[in-house]
Formats: sequence, structure tokens, C-alpha cells
Amino acid sequence: MRILCILQNAWGDRELPITFIPNPFNKSAKTIRKMVGDNFFMFSNTTDVVTKTSREKPKPNYEHFEKVIKRIKYFDMVLVCGKQAEETVNKYMTEIESQGKPIMFVPHPAARNLTNAKCEEIREQIKKYEKSMTQEDKQLLLKDLCARLPYITYYDLSYYGHKTRAVLQELITTKDPLKSLVKVNTVVSPIPYENIKPYLRPMSSMTEEEKNEYFGRITTNSLIETFSQRVIDWLNTHHFDYRGLIPMGLALEAPEGMYKNE
Repeated sequence: MRILCILQNAWGDRELPITFIPNPFNKSAKTIRKMVGDNFFMFSNTTDVVTKTSREKPKPNYEHFEKVIKRIKYFDMVLVCGKQAEETVNKYMTEIESQGKPIMFVPHPAARNLTNAKCEEIREQIKKYEKSMTQEDKQLLLKDLCARLPYITYYDLSYYGHKTRAVLQELITTKDPLKSLVKVNTVVSPIPYENIKPYLRPMSSMTEEEKNEYFGRITTNSLIETFSQRVIDWLNTHHFDYRGLIPMGLALEAPEGMYKNE
């Protein structure tokens, strides 16, 4: 599960992106790790102001925070840490809730009254939201990856903290197909295939020109011919989600124009 942790502000000597992976040796990151367990997490703040010391308390920058809200769709859960983060999130609660992600309010990781027992309590609450992929989900994703291997399809690797889009280069099968690995162009070592998500286009995003081309390939002789090989090839070439992976959370909706030049 991918968790976005919203805090007050960062301090240090460098600018930070809207969402970022904190230094794992950072005190706040260590405390958050106790809360989230093995789940992947990133930090974001109510402001883009980076102070020189931890004592400074800049006010929220709402223009910045609206950019944070747009990133929530790439995560499975939102962890709101501390009073200022809570107040800022509550100001935009309607917009945030509309994204359908679980939201949990917790003390700031630097709070003096935050104990290991409280972190463990939060950990148990987060466990209730964790959803492991079923065997059926894994099989469906594996089938989709196999079908798209000959095509240049982009994949999300934020599970590993990578912000760049990856291209699948090789599928490494094992005796148990559900333990197969994949090689992508941005990571040296092979990784479990279930930890990547393809960027796909919803079927509803077809242009009129694409609809004419698509339906022109479908014969009316029988239902079997509807998804003949040439139709599947065409759908894969245009990166359409004909298996319905996006609503299942197994794929991400491709940003507009991602595949425009292909």
C-alpha cells in the first residue's frame, strides 16, 4: 500500500518537490515507519517553505497544497500528521474525500507525547486498510503484462519511490507464474511484477476517429470474433484498458497526451 503523509513543513537547506521520499534516518521518517510498517510512504507538506530550523512555523501555502491534493490519486491512503496538517486538510476535506482514499489523522511524528504504544495502535488501524492482491488479481495483471510486452507501455514504479515512468523490457517466469519478475529500464534488478502498475487509457476515452477504427475491426458474425487477435492487437497498440484494470486499482489512468506521439 502506498501512503501519502502530510506534515506541516520541511526544514533544512534545500528545496523539495511536492511529494518526496524522506531520508530514512530522519527522526520523523523513523517514527512514521513505526506507524506504517512495511508500506511504502512519501512526505508532503502544507507549505513549500523550507525553514532553516525546526522551530520555525510557516503558515500553510494553499496554492502549494492544492498541488498536493492532485497527487493524492497516486496513493492508497492519506496520513495527516499534526495540527496544522489537520487544519489544512479539513479546509479541503470535500475535495480530498471525493478521491475516495482513506484518511487518518495522527499526531505529528515529532510530538513529545507520541509513544511507541500509540504508534503501534496507529499501525493496527492502518492494517485494516491494507489490501493484498488476490490470486485472481495477480493472474489478471500477469495476463495483461504478457499481452503488452511487445508494445511500449509505461508503468508506475512509485511503490519503489521512482518518479520516472518505466518501460517493461522483460518478463522472467518461474515455476510458480505468480512469482514472476519483470525487468524495467529504470531499475537494475528484476522486481516482482505485482508491484508495478501500467498506465492505461479507459475505453471511454476513445476519440471518434478511434471508435470508427475500433468498430471497423469488429465483425458482427459472432461474439467470439469481437475480441479477435487483430482487435486485441489494436487495443494494446493504443493502450486501452479492455480488462477493466483501472477501476480494480491494478492500473492507473494514463495522463492525457502520454501516448500521443506513438
